[in-house]
Amino acid sequence: MNAVPEIKTPLNPLNLEFLAKNALFLLSMAIPILMLYQLDPRSFRFTWGGRALFVLFLWLVVVELVLAIKKLPRDFNRRTAIMTSVAVLVPILYVVTVYVFGLRDGILELGKFVGVPYEEFDISFLVEHWPLAVEFLCFLLFFVLSVSLIYGLRNLNHFATATFFVAATGVFFLLDTFYPFGTLSMLQAFVPLSTVGTLSFLTLMGYNVSASINLERGTILKIVGSEGDFAVGIFWPSAGVHSMLIYSLLILLFLRGTGIPTKRKAGYFALGAIGTYVANVLRIASVLLIGYGGGRVSAEIFHQYYGEVYFVAWVFAFLCLLFLLERYLAWRAKSALG
Repeated sequence: MNAVPEIKTPLNPLNLEFLAKNALFLLSMAIPILMLYQLDPRSFRFTWGGRALFVLFLWLVVVELVLAIKKLPRDFNRRTAIMTSVAVLVPILYVVTVYVFGLRDGILELGKFVGVPYEEFDISFLVEHWPLAVEFLCFLLFFVLSVSLIYGLRNLNHFATATFFVAATGVFFLLDTFYPFGTLSMLQAFVPLSTVGTLSFLTLMGYNVSASINLERGTILKIVGSEGDFAVGIFWPSAGVHSMLIYSLLILLFLRGTGIPTKRKAGYFALGAIGTYVANVLRIASVLLIGYGGGRVSAEIFHQYYGEVYFVAWVFAFLCLLFLLERYLAWRAKSALG
């Protein structure tokens, strides 16, 4: 009599343990971010100078986990359970320590010690920008720790995009803290490109626009009209540097592991980069037009709350278009083979 083979259903103990392991991994990042949202929901309205990028970070973690699910170790023994618990607790303890037990004051004192230029520019660079930069860099450490404890350090490469994203965000926020208002000439060199594009676009629309480009003091764009003038200063955070970074990470994540030929990948990347540049030009132009027609307060509200909609809408539409195009090309190739 032949033995009946064991059928491993999706709900067998091994799969349930692996599912719990992955869920706890996601919770190790999601819980402290949700705690930060409860403490300061307003900070999640802003991408630059706020915590909205934590949402994108979580999305990248989920996507990379799904893509790597078959390659990750499935064991969940006692040692793994302890390591997973540590990975979940450490970032939670950080948030509690900072916002309940006063570690934030120590972070501010550290900022003074390392030379945050709040006296030269504004106190907000010490009490807002500096703690935010530290927070993103701490989450980088927590994320690396979480991956290492739960899956092993050698599997960190499966989460390369999320790791690089949170690291780059922390570094950019740190640079903006120590070199505000375009004082970092290396990144300020990207500003003229966005300025020229915005100037050309508004000129084509019939507006009288002037630009004063200065890599050290920042670039000024001004609309001159019969109803008055309106000017904005453009520094590297507003010039689309971080938008281009986010786009690059998303497109690389999208293209990673696909069978798309290298030349077509390069073409997709270049086309998306051009679209991201155009979206940024439209954002800057919109700020100018809204300020010219509705005043500075209206321009600031649009810039802080709605400006990134251009970029988000473009990237979402572009990635959907690439997905549909690749599906069509795969279907056509399959049909050609009969």
